[in-house]
Amino acid sequence: MLRFRWWTAATLAWWFLLFNLDQLHQGPSISSFLYPLCGVVAIVIVSLPRGLYAPRALIAAGAICAYVALKLGLGYPVTGQHLPLVVTELCVLGITLLLARKIAWNVLRFEEAAVEVITADLAGRAMPFEQGQEEMYREIRRARQFERPLSLVTLRPTRRSKEASIHRFWQQAQRESIERYVDARMADLLARETGDCDVITYGDGKFTLLLAETDRHRAEQVVARLAERAETELELSLRVGIASFPEEEVTFSGLLSRAESELTTEVVSSNGHARVLEPAQT
Repeated sequence: MLRFRWWTAATLAWWFLLFNLDQLHQGPSISSFLYPLCGVVAIVIVSLPRGLYAPRALIAAGAICAYVALKLGLGYPVTGQHLPLVVTELCVLGITLLLARKIAWNVLRFEEAAVEVITADLAGRAMPFEQGQEEMYREIRRARQFERPLSLVTLRPTRRSKEASIHRFWQQAQRESIERYVDARMADLLARETGDCDVITYGDGKFTLLLAETDRHRAEQVVARLAERAETELELSLRVGIASFPEEEVTFSGLLSRAESELTTEVVSSNGHARVLEPAQT
């Protein structure tokens, strides 16, 4: 991801430089068609990432041919004192090609990674047909041998219903991705604000912390600090439940049940202590 950011920053800097090239270049002005040509080439490469699999030489040759055709067709001189300008313009076109390919490649890798994450659950629940048909053959032979019943069912969502659900699931996927990001930021905050001996877990939409060597009074101070950090860094308000050993409960299940029962209170930092704000809204 960091590399993607650097290439994006380099591309933006290059476009800024490109559109100020006339002021930096000494001699004849840059051909006016070069700017739209670079833009079209970059758009085509980024919009059609599958074209990345084409040989680089083929893509470069196509761009150079388009440049030469426009240069000659529009009557621009290419020899003599104009030759350095031609070399400069070809270098400009080459740099644009390189940056566009890098951006398109990084976008393609990001899309592939996203698809792998989205389809990971499918891969764990349904095996590929080429792999599963061997097991189906075995089951059919077993059913034939022992004269047992067996049915084979094929299912496919209708095109209309599938297209209708894509938008809904896309919104859901976006929401879930953002929620995971927020949870990850919260986990990072908890890891920074608690000790090495403390235990941090996550499940069922909530974090559960075990604070070693911490009584209830000290736990309330920790909670107050966490609430302050969450509000400042993440703009999140926290609901919290606290159960202390051995004053309140002596078993893990008892501590967990008591802490969860107190998740009906919201807290903020107030002079280093946790303070109840309001009952939780169900």
